[in-house]
Amino acid sequence: MGNLNLQPAASSTPKKQVFKRTCCKKETPLKVLKINFQSIKNKQQEILISTKPDIIIGTETWLNKDILSSEFFTMMDYTVYRKDRPPSTNNLSYGSVLVAITTNLLSEEIRDLQTDSESIWVQINMTNARKLIVGSYYRPQSYNSTSIEQLKTSLDRINQNAKSTIILGGDFNLDI
Repeated sequence: MGNLNLQPAASSTPKKQVFKRTCCKKETPLKVLKINFQSIKNKQQEILISTKPDIIIGTETWLNKDILSSEFFTMMDYTVYRKDRPPSTNNLSYGSVLVAITTNLLSEEIRDLQTDSESIWVQINMTNARKLIVGSYYRPQSYNSTSIEQLKTSLDRINQNAKSTIILGGDFNLDI
């Protein structure tokens, strides 16, 4: 397998677009928190309480299907979308990703973007703005070019004509 070229063939500077919440008395910019939990079970929730992010992009949650999101997020405050890694032979879960969206925003998982990579994709419909697509991606440290190829597949599936804005956060574990 050859070296994976991570340099873009071309790039541009997008027009600045400000996403604002309109749920409140006044419009305020969205707060986005990207966090590598390395086990959400061992983390204190002060960061969530103090920053009150609208969007949380999380990697390495170490959660599995037997652990409820409500153990970490108040369901009245956040809608949580997760992709958990199956437990290992010693019944431990590593990796895994999540996107948590404040319940003040209308959101839904985009299942058409799912691949075999550790990623989760969510669409947020914003008032007076483009659709916002938020993704969380984790590539394990053991190099696997298939994971990056699967991420590219997800990105290629995004409808270019929809004029959506994409926020992708994650832990790419790239050896650059």
